[in-house]
Amino acid sequence: MEFINQIGWFIKLHQWRYISIFMAIVAASVCSLIPPLLIASLVDQLAKSQSVNLVDLWPTLAQLVALAISTYLLRFFWRYYLFGSALELERSLMVQLYSHCCRMPGPFFQRHSSAKLLNHLNSDVNAVSQGVGNGVIFFVDAFVMSSLVLVVLATQISWLLTLVVLLPLPILALSIKRYGQQMQSRLEQSQYQLGLFYQQIQQTVNGISVIKGHACQGASQQQFDHQLAQLTQANIDQARVEAKYEPTTAMVAAGSFFLTLSVGSVLVAQQQITLGELLAFNLYLGYLIWPMNAFGFLFSTLTMASVSMKRIDQVLNDDQLGYASQSPTVPTQQTTLIKLDVEYFSHHNHQVANEDSFAEPDQAALLFKDVHFSAQRGQIQAIVGPVACGKSSLLRLLLGSSMIESVQRSLHPDANIAYVPQDCALFTGTIRENIALGAPDASFEQIKNAASLACLSKDIDTFELGYDTQVGEHGSQLSGGQKQRLAIARALLTQADILLLDDSLSALDNATCSQLLFNLKCWMAGTKTVILASSRFDLLNHADKILLLRPEHLPLYLTHSELLTRDNWYQQQYQHASATEGGIKP
Repeated sequence: MEFINQIGWFIKLHQWRYISIFMAIVAASVCSLIPPLLIASLVDQLAKSQSVNLVDLWPTLAQLVALAISTYLLRFFWRYYLFGSALELERSLMVQLYSHCCRMPGPFFQRHSSAKLLNHLNSDVNAVSQGVGNGVIFFVDAFVMSSLVLVVLATQISWLLTLVVLLPLPILALSIKRYGQQMQSRLEQSQYQLGLFYQQIQQTVNGISVIKGHACQGASQQQFDHQLAQLTQANIDQARVEAKYEPTTAMVAAGSFFLTLSVGSVLVAQQQITLGELLAFNLYLGYLIWPMNAFGFLFSTLTMASVSMKRIDQVLNDDQLGYASQSPTVPTQQTTLIKLDVEYFSHHNHQVANEDSFAEPDQAALLFKDVHFSAQRGQIQAIVGPVACGKSSLLRLLLGSSMIESVQRSLHPDANIAYVPQDCALFTGTIRENIALGAPDASFEQIKNAASLACLSKDIDTFELGYDTQVGEHGSQLSGGQKQRLAIARALLTQADILLLDDSLSALDNATCSQLLFNLKCWMAGTKTVILASSRFDLLNHADKILLLRPEHLPLYLTHSELLTRDNWYQQQYQHASATEGGIKP
């Protein structure tokens, strides 16, 4: 009963409720066991008198009705509270999983894809809920009900006939044990394939435009069919094991009935038991049929719940939170909002504390060495370099969502950070709702002001519904530049002290970009900081200080004019960008 240990915390939390449920189940079982004895007594009475007196039937009928009503009320009580508890556990697990996912850094989602997390929130949580709900019913029917029936049979009718009934039960026990071992491996494979299937669907739906653009619907269909075939086969393998339970219990029950009729007829002939007692015995034996089936359902349900609970625990125990919750604070300089030092970090020399902390697989080829970075109030700072030099990775270090042991990151105790990633995540809803995501209590005027600072208000005014325009899934109704500006407006609305922009101006034209940078300087008002990672060198004359990252070269942390005189590569890139784009005036 590994599952009982896994959810022991929940049962202990609601122990009095479960004690009441158990007592109600036992009471309902006892009430359901009395009618066969009343019927047996009535049959024996009629057999002796050989005449029917309706007056004598009324007490028995009244007792049967009272027992039926009592059983109904007791079953309603325990079912209501039992399944209510199961739904409460389901809600608790969903909240735990969702809250855990919300506070996890980026590397967590590289280990656990969103499709598999949805599988945990849906299939696994439901399986655990079924284990707590139906599992308790099967447990009571399998053990409590069967035990009570056997006690009544042995004490009220015939202990010899009861022993005869028990003869086939070892076959059932051995069969269920074997099926349970088979079921666990089948369930693990089935849940694993279900996660892969969800992942395949998610990737196809998210990338449908790319799939159609490259005319590879056929290949995508083949992948889908393959994953579906794998899932179907896993489910069939699981169903094959599940299908063995009921025939096995039916065979054992048939054997018990055969032995009961054979031995019981002999006992009636020898007048060791009456005909009414044999009838009652067969009625009670019918009560044992469902408990026998419940043994199979019990092990199937609890095995499935246990496997699902293990999968949920694997996610909940993966609590690599990053530096966001453990970064030291800046003790002295009030103008310094964030400071980071990487004395030496080199994948090539294998001095990496945690390679999984980086999102991209090719991060192992990057090189950070002797990086010293500090962000002051009222400054725009830039991080530049060639493609895949580590700009985004360094921003994630500043944010605290990636971890390296050699990094010394300090954050001002009063500072908070807003982050606009390269992939601007938009949600189905209105423009107003998307902007107000980080500040749901913001007024409409504050939302409009943030949109104006992000140079988005004029675009919104051209929409028929304005701020109530639906952006569609993943912002499908907006252009690339509009998505970036909406994400920036969302970050500005939070009034964060530090704004991290990860190449968030790449889709903007020069005029819009120039106006946006001017607006950012006004928004900073000497109290905030903007850190910009960009591949647009024509923006860099706006920066107060620039960190230049180049693989196999020492990083340079200088002003724009100093870099122009000290680094030929930077000078060439800036001149080329200025000639190509026409430059952005400061």
